[in-house]
Amino acid sequence: MSEISDVPQLSHAELRKVYEANQNVLRFCKDKLGSKATNEQAAIMHSYELQAGSYLKRMQLDLDYRQKKQDFGRTLANLFSAYRPASILEAGVGEATTLAEVVKNLPEDQGQSLYAFDLSWSRIMMGSRHFEGETGGKKCHFFVGELEHIALPDSAFDLVFTSHAIEPNHGREREILQELYRVTAGQLILIEPAYELADDAARERMDYHGYCRGLSEIALANDWKVTRHEILEGWEDPANPTMVLVIEKNSPAREGLRFVSPFGTGELVSHGGHLFNAEEGLVFPVLGGIPYLTRSSAILASHFLES
Repeated sequence: MSEISDVPQLSHAELRKVYEANQNVLRFCKDKLGSKATNEQAAIMHSYELQAGSYLKRMQLDLDYRQKKQDFGRTLANLFSAYRPASILEAGVGEATTLAEVVKNLPEDQGQSLYAFDLSWSRIMMGSRHFEGETGGKKCHFFVGELEHIALPDSAFDLVFTSHAIEPNHGREREILQELYRVTAGQLILIEPAYELADDAARERMDYHGYCRGLSEIALANDWKVTRHEILEGWEDPANPTMVLVIEKNSPAREGLRFVSPFGTGELVSHGGHLFNAEEGLVFPVLGGIPYLTRSSAILASHFLES
């Protein structure tokens, strides 16, 4: 796996020019790097950084889109509330436009503990502000993280969900699902492209963009309990049909949740405004109040507690 901080042969300045020319950044990177099927993780991060704020801007300017997002949030809240989750994690939260609508529509006694992460710091920064404003200051622990290396302990949440977060990660589906399942205690609910349920035209588009596939097959191959796999009504996009995949784990959720190192299971302790793992001697920075918990962000400083 490539380091997410750098894209070989490409710079953020060059990619910004591509983005400002209204070109697809991920497709540009694939063509230039010769990647036929898989989007480089670094390219995904740069793409997310460049588009940070675009969803919020569209929510403000496009009333039809805003209504659509609100309806989508209600649909997911109704789906989630049947499981009565006390703790919820959204993996790949983006700008929190979906999470905010979900939380606003959950019953008061659900979702008391909320966590969310994304690969892009800028999206998390903007999303956390949007979430706070939309939910009246409801608390959510936002952090920067990777789908393959989530800085949280096993069986941490009653409900874990994604909303088109696995989408651009074709080729890494198995590792991502293993990690999402690891941190799930109750239900893992994936709202992702419905590749296996789509028509030929939609599949061709998904192939072109390197979208994920085979999620239900991976779950069944692992002997996980799949209780729902179907087209999700309420978010109509013929070019990119969406499925809901519900995987049941039904383990007791962990109490006293704390961040752990993305390299292992050791808990992170707060010191000097940052997070530290003594066993590994690694410091993970906290920028603007947002923990940066990716493997490539780790700083080796074994004597950090002495500072």
